[in-house]
Amino acid sequence: FLCNYCHTSYTIEQIEAANPEENSSAAWENIHQQTQSAQESGYSVHNETGAAFDEDMQEYSCPSCGAKVVMQKSEAAAFCVFCRNHVIVPQKLGANAEAPKRLLSFKKTKEDAKAAFLKLCKKNIFAPKHFKKPKNIESLRSVYVPYWLYSSLCSGSMEFDCRKVTAWSSGKYRYTKTDIFRARRAGSMKFSEVPIDASKALPDKEMQGIEPFNLGELAPFSKNYISGHYAKTPDVPLQTMDNSNYSRVKTMMEETISETVVGYTSVSPLGASCALNGVVSEYVMLPVWMLVNKYNGKTYLFVMNGQTGEIVGNVPYSWRRVLVWFLGIFVGLIPITYAWFQWGSV
Repeated sequence: FLCNYCHTSYTIEQIEAANPEENSSAAWENIHQQTQSAQESGYSVHNETGAAFDEDMQEYSCPSCGAKVVMQKSEAAAFCVFCRNHVIVPQKLGANAEAPKRLLSFKKTKEDAKAAFLKLCKKNIFAPKHFKKPKNIESLRSVYVPYWLYSSLCSGSMEFDCRKVTAWSSGKYRYTKTDIFRARRAGSMKFSEVPIDASKALPDKEMQGIEPFNLGELAPFSKNYISGHYAKTPDVPLQTMDNSNYSRVKTMMEETISETVVGYTSVSPLGASCALNGVVSEYVMLPVWMLVNKYNGKTYLFVMNGQTGEIVGNVPYSWRRVLVWFLGIFVGLIPITYAWFQWGSV
C-alpha cells in the first residue's frame, strides 16, 4: 500500500495491525470453494455475497451524471471525478452496498500521473492552455474502479470463404484462375479472469485501452487500501455484464480461429458460433488515475492504469492558438517578403 499523501509504503499487515478489523480469510476461503464447485458443475455464478462496506464509509452521488462513489466520511468530495460537476450530494451508504472480493493497490503516484498527462499535452502544441495549468492538473483523482472478472471455457466454430488467385501470361494473353474453397475451423479456449468494467460513467474503449492489469497481485479486500482514494460502486446490471463478457470472449475466439486460416489470396468469414461453459465471475476493484476536462462543450477523458502506468487520452486543438500561430508566421514573413522585393528591384 502506497500512501497518496506522504508516499510511504506499508504492507497490509502493518496497516491492519494499526487498524484492527475482522479477518475475512475464512469467508474468502468459503467463496473460493463455492467458485471451484460452480466451475466444476458447469453453470454460471456471480459472487455477490461480499461483506458490506463499513459504516464509516459515505456514498456521494452526482446529480449531473448519476455516478456514485464511496469514500470515508472524513474525506471531502469537492467535485465529481467523472463529469467535473461541482455539486456532490453525500448520502447514507445503501445497506446492500457490497465490498469487492479483492483489489489491486496503487503503484503509480499522483506525480507519475501528472508527468504522464503533461507528456501527452506536449505532443499537441496547440492544446488549450488551461489543460496544462497546475490547478487543472491537481484535479487528477485516484479511483478504485469496479470490475467483474470472468473465467470460462469457450467452444467455437467458424466457416470461411477462401479464394486463391493465380495469374499467368501466355503469348499476348493473360490468364487469371480463381480457386474457391470452403474452410471450417473449430476449437475451444479457456479464458481466465477477463476484466469487464462495471461503471456506466466510464467508456469501455478507454478502460480496455489501459489493460492489462497484473491480476496476479490481487489481494483480499481491506478498507485500508481505499483510504485517500475514491471508490466507484458497480452500476451496470449483471445481465449487461454477462453480455459484455460474451461479446468480448467471442471476439477474441474468432480472432484466434481466423489466424489459423492461411495460404489464400482472400479470406471472408461466413459465420461463427460460440458457447460459454463453466462461467464464473468475481467482483474486484482495480486502480485508475483519472482526469476529466471539458472544452467547447465536449468532454475529454484521461485515464492511467494505477498499477502499470499505461495511459489513454486525447487532447483537443485550440483553434484560437492555431490561428495565432499562423498569424505570427504571416506577420513574420511580411518584412522578409518586403526586403526580398526591395532587393530584387535594385
